[in-house]
Amino acid sequence: MSIKFTKFLLNSVVFEEIRNKIFCEKTIKFEKIKNEIIKLKKMEKVNKNLNENIIKCLQDISEMNLLRTNIEQYRAEKFDPTKNTHLELLSSVWENFIDDSDETFILDRKWKRLGFQRNDPTTDFRGMGLLGVRNLAFFVKKYPSLAKFALESSYDTESRSFYPFAATGFNITSFALDLLNNHTLDPHFYINGIQFIQFNEIYSKLFVEFNSIWIKENPKTILEFQKIYDKFKKKIQNDLNSKNSLDLLSKKKEISKTKKNQ
Repeated sequence: MSIKFTKFLLNSVVFEEIRNKIFCEKTIKFEKIKNEIIKLKKMEKVNKNLNENIIKCLQDISEMNLLRTNIEQYRAEKFDPTKNTHLELLSSVWENFIDDSDETFILDRKWKRLGFQRNDPTTDFRGMGLLGVRNLAFFVKKYPSLAKFALESSYDTESRSFYPFAATGFNITSFALDLLNNHTLDPHFYINGIQFIQFNEIYSKLFVEFNSIWIKENPKTILEFQKIYDKFKKKIQNDLNSKNSLDLLSKKKEISKTKKNQ
């Protein structure tokens, strides 16, 4: 019900004032908003179930508002190399891809192999702050085979058809954030759970989907990147509009995908 309720509020001209209160204010006064909705809808008799359903929908929207706030805080937080928790995120990416336990991994030319522009990866997060690192670390740790396959697919030693793996990941974080903020992802969270881990799962799905389209398009040069990336975004938006939820990756899918490409 929260999916239909949210779409109704977002598209209704009559409920514009209530919509602003619900989506723009930090705290939602559930009972007050519920009564305003009932009044505007001119409902004379409201049973207990309808009352409870309206409150539940408002609570879900409130949780989504909080999630958006928390995710934006991650994006705004700059990577701090003096914090162990931040270093651990980068370290997990390094360890999954580079067979090297060098403690000075922060400054190393091998980062360029992972799609960073410089030897120091902390300068290349493209405005996505700690959120971009969290997304990338989650992907490579939970879906190592898929992540490694994407990395291998991102560069072709026999041609110029490559894309920068890490930099593309930060672009995907930005895209996922746009989908979150314009409420396109709301139905997905209502179905799968309003939790930050779902944003990580969405990111992983998006990365795998982009890599799949890249392989299918078989570009001749990096200059085709934007065209393929735009095609990828359009497909995802169409998928979300038709299904409400992205199919999440599973261990079974990861194994089958890996075997298929061996």
